[in-house]
Amino acid sequence: MDNKLPNWLIDRLPEYEKVYSVPQAFCDSTHLLWRLQGPSLDDLDQKNHFLKLCSNTESPFWQIMQRLFDFNLRTEITNFAHTYAFINKRCSFAIPELIKAETLENNNAYILTSELEGSAIESADLANSDEMIKQLANHLAMLHSNPINSWGSINKPVFTSLDWSYRLKTTLVESANKWGGVLLNSDKYLIKALDACDLIEITEFVPMMPDLRWDQFLHNGNDITALIDLDAFVFAPRELDFVILEYILTSDQIRLFSNSYSKHHAIPDIAQMRPAYRLLLFYMQILGETDLDGWMKKEALF
Repeated sequence: MDNKLPNWLIDRLPEYEKVYSVPQAFCDSTHLLWRLQGPSLDDLDQKNHFLKLCSNTESPFWQIMQRLFDFNLRTEITNFAHTYAFINKRCSFAIPELIKAETLENNNAYILTSELEGSAIESADLANSDEMIKQLANHLAMLHSNPINSWGSINKPVFTSLDWSYRLKTTLVESANKWGGVLLNSDKYLIKALDACDLIEITEFVPMMPDLRWDQFLHNGNDITALIDLDAFVFAPRELDFVILEYILTSDQIRLFSNSYSKHHAIPDIAQMRPAYRLLLFYMQILGETDLDGWMKKEALF
Protein backbone atom coordinates (compact mmCIF):
# COMPACT_ATOMS: atom_id res chain seq x y z
CA MET A 1 0.00 0.00 0.00
CA ASP A 2 1.18 3.51 -0.80
CA ASN A 3 2.38 5.25 2.37
CA LYS A 4 1.43 8.66 1.00
CA LEU A 5 -1.65 10.32 2.39
CA PRO A 6 -4.17 11.69 -0.12
CA ASN A 7 -3.42 15.27 -1.17
CA TRP A 8 -6.87 16.48 -0.06
CA LEU A 9 -6.14 15.28 3.48
CA ILE A 10 -2.60 16.51 4.08
CA ASP A 11 -3.54 20.13 4.80
CA ARG A 12 -6.21 19.03 7.27
CA LEU A 13 -3.78 17.16 9.54
CA PRO A 14 -0.86 18.12 11.79
CA GLU A 15 2.65 17.48 10.49
CA TYR A 16 4.11 14.06 11.23
CA GLU A 17 7.63 12.70 11.32
CA LYS A 18 6.68 9.37 9.77
CA VAL A 19 3.61 7.86 8.17
CA TYR A 20 3.06 4.10 8.06
CA SER A 21 0.31 2.41 6.12
CA VAL A 22 -1.39 -0.46 7.98
CA PRO A 23 -2.55 -3.53 6.01
CA GLN A 24 -6.31 -4.02 6.04
CA ALA A 25 -7.44 -6.96 8.16
CA PHE A 26 -10.19 -7.92 5.68
CA CYS A 27 -10.60 -7.45 1.95
CA ASP A 28 -13.86 -5.56 2.55
CA SER A 29 -12.56 -3.43 5.43
CA THR A 30 -14.26 -0.07 5.75
CA HIS A 31 -11.13 2.07 6.10
CA LEU A 32 -7.66 2.59 4.74
CA LEU A 33 -5.40 2.85 7.79
CA TRP A 34 -2.25 4.75 8.77
CA ARG A 35 -0.11 5.09 11.87
CA LEU A 36 1.16 8.63 12.23
CA GLN A 37 4.31 9.21 14.26
CA GLY A 38 4.74 12.53 16.02
CA PRO A 39 7.33 15.07 14.94
CA SER A 40 9.79 14.29 17.71
CA LEU A 41 10.49 11.07 19.58
CA ASP A 42 12.08 13.19 22.32
CA ASP A 43 8.82 15.03 22.91
CA LEU A 44 7.20 12.95 25.62
CA ASP A 45 3.92 14.85 25.30
CA GLN A 46 3.57 14.03 21.61
CA LYS A 47 1.22 11.10 21.09
CA ASN A 48 1.20 9.00 17.98
CA HIS A 49 -2.07 9.07 16.05
CA PHE A 50 -4.11 6.58 14.09
CA LEU A 51 -5.86 7.62 10.89
CA LYS A 52 -8.84 5.88 9.31
CA LEU A 53 -9.78 7.01 5.82
CA CYS A 54 -13.32 5.97 4.96
CA SER A 55 -13.15 4.04 1.68
CA ASN A 56 -15.81 1.31 1.62
CA THR A 57 -19.31 1.97 2.88
CA GLU A 58 -21.06 -0.15 0.26
CA SER A 59 -20.34 -3.51 1.88
CA PRO A 60 -23.34 -5.63 2.96
CA PHE A 61 -22.67 -4.60 6.56
CA TRP A 62 -23.03 -0.88 5.89
CA GLN A 63 -25.92 -1.35 3.48
CA ILE A 64 -27.85 -3.16 6.21
CA MET A 65 -26.82 -0.60 8.83
CA GLN A 66 -28.39 2.01 6.57
CA ARG A 67 -31.52 -0.02 5.85
CA LEU A 68 -32.24 -1.19 9.39
CA PHE A 69 -30.85 1.56 11.61
CA ASP A 70 -30.84 4.49 9.15
CA PHE A 71 -27.11 4.66 9.96
CA ASN A 72 -24.87 6.22 7.31
CA LEU A 73 -21.25 6.13 8.44
CA ARG A 74 -20.16 9.18 6.47
CA THR A 75 -22.98 11.19 8.04
CA GLU A 76 -22.38 9.79 11.53
CA ILE A 77 -18.68 10.68 11.42
CA THR A 78 -19.63 14.35 11.70
CA ASN A 79 -21.20 13.53 15.09
CA PHE A 80 -18.39 11.37 16.41
CA ALA A 81 -17.36 13.89 19.07
CA HIS A 82 -20.69 13.19 20.76
CA THR A 83 -20.50 9.45 20.04
CA TYR A 84 -17.04 9.08 21.59
CA ALA A 85 -18.05 11.11 24.66
CA PHE A 86 -21.20 9.03 25.06
CA ILE A 87 -19.37 5.70 24.84
CA ASN A 88 -16.52 6.86 27.04
CA LYS A 89 -18.97 7.37 29.93
CA ARG A 90 -20.49 3.92 29.46
CA CYS A 91 -17.47 1.79 28.59
CA SER A 92 -15.33 -0.09 31.09
CA PHE A 93 -12.24 0.08 28.85
CA ALA A 94 -10.16 2.92 27.52
CA ILE A 95 -11.19 4.26 24.14
CA PRO A 96 -9.09 6.36 21.74
CA GLU A 97 -9.11 10.13 22.08
CA LEU A 98 -10.88 11.60 19.08
CA ILE A 99 -8.59 14.22 17.56
CA LYS A 100 -10.62 15.09 14.47
CA ALA A 101 -13.38 13.54 12.37
CA GLU A 102 -14.81 15.08 9.23
CA THR A 103 -16.94 14.33 6.21
CA LEU A 104 -16.25 16.85 3.46
CA GLU A 105 -18.47 18.17 0.70
CA ASN A 106 -17.02 15.68 -1.80
CA ASN A 107 -17.98 12.85 0.59
CA ASN A 108 -14.39 12.16 1.61
CA ALA A 109 -14.36 11.20 5.28
CA TYR A 110 -11.71 10.41 7.88
CA ILE A 111 -11.28 9.74 11.60
CA LEU A 112 -8.11 10.78 13.45
CA THR A 113 -7.58 9.41 16.95
CA SER A 114 -4.82 8.83 19.46
CA GLU A 115 -3.03 5.51 19.22
CA LEU A 116 -3.46 3.28 22.27
CA GLU A 117 -0.95 0.75 23.53
CA GLY A 118 -1.72 -2.93 23.30
CA SER A 119 -2.20 -5.70 20.77
CA ALA A 120 -5.39 -6.68 18.98
CA ILE A 121 -6.93 -9.76 20.58
CA GLU A 122 -6.74 -12.98 18.56
CA SER A 123 -8.38 -16.33 19.26
CA ALA A 124 -5.11 -17.78 20.53
CA ASP A 125 -4.91 -15.05 23.19
CA LEU A 126 -8.16 -16.31 24.71
CA ALA A 127 -7.13 -19.94 25.10
CA ASN A 128 -5.88 -19.54 28.67
CA SER A 129 -7.42 -16.23 29.65
CA ASP A 130 -10.58 -16.58 31.69
CA GLU A 131 -10.07 -12.99 32.79
CA MET A 132 -10.69 -11.52 29.34
CA ILE A 133 -13.98 -13.42 29.06
CA LYS A 134 -15.07 -12.01 32.41
CA GLN A 135 -14.00 -8.53 31.35
CA LEU A 136 -16.05 -8.79 28.17
CA ALA A 137 -19.06 -9.86 30.24
CA ASN A 138 -18.68 -6.89 32.57
CA HIS A 139 -18.18 -4.56 29.61
CA LEU A 140 -21.41 -5.65 27.94
CA ALA A 141 -23.24 -5.62 31.26
CA MET A 142 -22.18 -1.99 31.72
CA LEU A 143 -23.42 -1.05 28.24
CA HIS A 144 -26.66 -2.94 28.86
CA SER A 145 -27.21 -0.86 32.00
CA ASN A 146 -28.15 2.08 29.78
CA PRO A 147 -31.49 1.11 28.20
CA ILE A 148 -33.81 3.52 26.42
CA ASN A 149 -37.18 2.96 24.74
CA SER A 150 -36.10 4.00 21.24
CA TRP A 151 -33.46 2.74 18.83
CA GLY A 152 -31.25 3.67 15.89
CA SER A 153 -28.01 5.62 15.79
CA ILE A 154 -26.46 6.73 19.08
CA ASN A 155 -26.98 10.36 18.11
CA LYS A 156 -30.49 10.02 16.71
CA PRO A 157 -32.43 6.98 18.00
CA VAL A 158 -35.70 7.93 16.31
CA PHE A 159 -37.40 4.52 16.00
CA THR A 160 -39.88 3.09 18.51
CA SER A 161 -40.29 -0.47 19.73
CA LEU A 162 -43.17 -0.88 17.27
CA ASP A 163 -40.77 -0.25 14.38
CA TRP A 164 -38.27 -2.99 15.23
CA SER A 165 -39.98 -6.11 13.90
CA TYR A 166 -41.25 -4.35 10.77
CA ARG A 167 -37.88 -2.86 9.81
CA LEU A 168 -36.13 -6.12 10.66
CA LYS A 169 -38.52 -8.00 8.37
CA THR A 170 -38.10 -5.66 5.44
CA THR A 171 -34.32 -5.66 5.90
CA LEU A 172 -34.21 -9.46 5.84
CA VAL A 173 -36.39 -9.65 2.73
CA GLU A 174 -34.32 -7.04 0.88
CA SER A 175 -31.08 -8.75 1.93
CA ALA A 176 -32.37 -12.13 0.74
CA ASN A 177 -33.28 -10.60 -2.60
CA LYS A 178 -29.80 -9.11 -2.96
CA TRP A 179 -27.60 -11.91 -1.66
CA GLY A 180 -29.67 -14.99 -0.91
CA GLY A 181 -30.31 -16.37 -4.37
CA VAL A 182 -27.19 -18.52 -4.62
CA LEU A 183 -27.25 -19.76 -1.02
CA LEU A 184 -28.35 -23.21 0.05
CA ASN A 185 -31.72 -23.23 1.86
CA SER A 186 -31.98 -19.44 1.66
CA ASP A 187 -35.78 -19.41 1.27
CA LYS A 188 -36.26 -21.89 4.12
CA TYR A 189 -34.22 -19.80 6.55
CA LEU A 190 -35.91 -16.59 5.44
CA ILE A 191 -39.35 -18.03 6.17
CA LYS A 192 -38.23 -19.12 9.65
CA ALA A 193 -36.65 -15.73 10.27
CA LEU A 194 -39.78 -13.83 9.24
CA ASP A 195 -41.91 -16.05 11.47
CA ALA A 196 -39.50 -15.30 14.33
CA CYS A 197 -39.89 -11.56 13.70
CA ASP A 198 -43.59 -11.88 14.51
CA LEU A 199 -42.72 -13.24 17.95
CA ILE A 200 -40.28 -10.50 18.93
CA GLU A 201 -41.52 -8.11 21.59
CA ILE A 202 -38.85 -5.58 22.49
CA THR A 203 -39.37 -2.48 24.63
CA GLU A 204 -35.78 -1.57 25.61
CA PHE A 205 -32.69 -0.88 23.54
CA VAL A 206 -29.07 -0.59 24.62
CA PRO A 207 -25.79 0.72 23.17
CA MET A 208 -24.10 -2.06 21.23
CA MET A 209 -21.94 -2.93 18.22
CA PRO A 210 -23.62 -5.19 15.64
CA ASP A 211 -20.12 -6.09 14.42
CA LEU A 212 -18.76 -7.15 17.83
CA ARG A 213 -15.47 -9.04 17.35
CA TRP A 214 -12.43 -9.71 19.48
CA ASP A 215 -10.07 -7.81 17.18
CA GLN A 216 -11.84 -4.57 18.10
CA PHE A 217 -10.24 -4.78 21.53
CA LEU A 218 -6.63 -4.41 22.63
CA HIS A 219 -5.00 -6.45 25.35
CA ASN A 220 -1.87 -6.48 27.46
CA GLY A 221 -1.23 -9.99 28.70
CA ASN A 222 -4.44 -11.36 30.17
CA ASP A 223 -6.20 -8.01 30.44
CA ILE A 224 -8.37 -6.21 27.90
CA THR A 225 -7.09 -2.66 27.90
CA ALA A 226 -9.07 -0.80 25.25
CA LEU A 227 -11.94 -0.76 22.78
CA ILE A 228 -10.69 0.83 19.57
CA ASP A 229 -13.47 0.50 16.98
CA LEU A 230 -16.49 2.66 17.77
CA ASP A 231 -17.71 3.18 14.21
CA ALA A 232 -20.92 1.12 14.33
CA PHE A 233 -22.39 1.81 17.77
CA VAL A 234 -26.20 1.93 17.74
CA PHE A 235 -29.10 1.43 20.12
CA ALA A 236 -30.45 -2.07 19.49
CA PRO A 237 -31.99 -4.98 21.45
CA ARG A 238 -29.48 -6.47 23.87
CA GLU A 239 -30.54 -9.95 22.70
CA LEU A 240 -28.65 -9.28 19.48
CA ASP A 241 -25.41 -9.20 21.47
CA PHE A 242 -26.12 -12.69 22.80
CA VAL A 243 -26.70 -14.08 19.32
CA ILE A 244 -23.33 -12.61 18.28
CA LEU A 245 -21.66 -14.14 21.34
CA GLU A 246 -22.67 -17.63 20.22
CA TYR A 247 -20.32 -17.16 17.26
CA ILE A 248 -17.31 -15.62 19.02
CA LEU A 249 -17.25 -17.65 22.25
CA THR A 250 -16.83 -21.36 22.89
CA SER A 251 -19.25 -23.28 25.11
CA ASP A 252 -16.78 -23.12 28.01
CA GLN A 253 -16.34 -19.39 27.49
CA ILE A 254 -20.10 -18.92 27.39
CA ARG A 255 -20.33 -20.43 30.89
CA LEU A 256 -17.67 -18.06 32.19
CA PHE A 257 -19.34 -15.14 30.46
CA SER A 258 -22.77 -16.03 31.86
CA ASN A 259 -21.49 -16.35 35.43
CA SER A 260 -20.04 -12.84 35.30
CA TYR A 261 -22.83 -11.19 33.32
CA SER A 262 -25.60 -12.63 35.49
CA LYS A 263 -24.21 -10.76 38.49
CA HIS A 264 -25.55 -7.63 36.79
CA HIS A 265 -28.45 -8.71 34.57
CA ALA A 266 -30.49 -11.81 33.84
CA ILE A 267 -29.45 -13.71 30.72
CA PRO A 268 -32.17 -13.12 28.11
CA ASP A 269 -34.05 -15.92 26.40
CA ILE A 270 -33.09 -15.68 22.73
CA ALA A 271 -34.63 -18.93 21.45
CA GLN A 272 -37.56 -17.35 19.61
CA MET A 273 -35.61 -14.53 18.00
CA ARG A 274 -32.44 -16.51 17.18
CA PRO A 275 -33.50 -17.45 13.58
CA ALA A 276 -34.13 -13.80 12.66
CA TYR A 277 -31.02 -12.37 14.30
CA ARG A 278 -28.75 -15.11 12.97
CA LEU A 279 -29.93 -14.53 9.41
CA LEU A 280 -29.49 -10.77 9.84
CA LEU A 281 -25.92 -11.19 11.08
CA PHE A 282 -25.13 -13.59 8.24
CA TYR A 283 -26.25 -11.04 5.66
CA MET A 284 -24.29 -8.35 7.50
CA GLN A 285 -21.21 -10.57 7.10
CA ILE A 286 -19.95 -9.72 10.57
CA LEU A 287 -17.46 -12.60 10.45
CA GLY A 288 -17.24 -13.04 6.68
CA GLU A 289 -19.02 -16.42 6.77
CA THR A 290 -20.17 -17.86 3.42
CA ASP A 291 -21.83 -21.12 4.52
CA LEU A 292 -25.42 -20.16 5.37
CA ASP A 293 -26.36 -23.70 6.38
CA GLY A 294 -23.44 -23.99 8.80
CA TRP A 295 -24.11 -20.52 10.20
CA MET A 296 -27.79 -21.11 10.91
CA LYS A 297 -27.17 -24.57 12.39
CA LYS A 298 -24.51 -23.36 14.81
CA GLU A 299 -25.01 -24.83 18.26
CA ALA A 300 -27.25 -22.73 20.49
CA LEU A 301 -25.21 -21.81 23.56
CA PHE A 302 -27.62 -19.58 25.50
